[in-house]
Amino acid sequence: MRELAFTNMSSLIENLVDALSTHLHIPFALFGHSMGALICFELARKLRHHSYKRPLQLFVAGHRAPHLRAQTPPIHDLPTALFLEKLGELGGTPDVVLRDPDMMRLFLPLLRADFKLLETYVFNENHALDCPITAFGGLDDKVASEEEMAAWSVHTRETFKLHMFPGGHFFLSHARLPLLRAIAADLSHRMVLSEVERAL
Repeated sequence: MRELAFTNMSSLIENLVDALSTHLHIPFALFGHSMGALICFELARKLRHHSYKRPLQLFVAGHRAPHLRAQTPPIHDLPTALFLEKLGELGGTPDVVLRDPDMMRLFLPLLRADFKLLETYVFNENHALDCPITAFGGLDDKVASEEEMAAWSVHTRETFKLHMFPGGHFFLSHARLPLLRAIAADLSHRMVLSEVERAL
């Protein structure tokens, strides 16, 4: 809580690489939901410029493909009342938290920083990733449609899969088991391939 919040994607990614560098010698995958999907994507792109292993798999959920423009105006610099209203519309923050002045005093700067990081992100064209991508979406998600999730396919030279589940932006809470099964199946497959490649 005493640390400054990140408001810039490049700075965040540089710090993530530093923080994770001692752990990246073992097989790993990346999973991110919403803004986390974008962060994992940029992290995967950054890692290929270092001598670390590439991710076995990139799992993204609830965020349109990074090359697509946002369809809604930014909210990070809105007046507090309007910002909280927009936040409530997303459905991820309980009303009891949004209505608690003490909680909001604590979390509002962090929430604004997150949205600023997300809303000021600029996609730069680059080579597609060398790891497979599996995308997960909510059929009723107003933030990322099925078409926008399918567009992640252009960002990998490997296989791409799309799974759509009932629910909105936070479909994860309702689709926990099928989501975990899909992730486990993909990782199991990738680990087998990894062992085969190592043996060859």
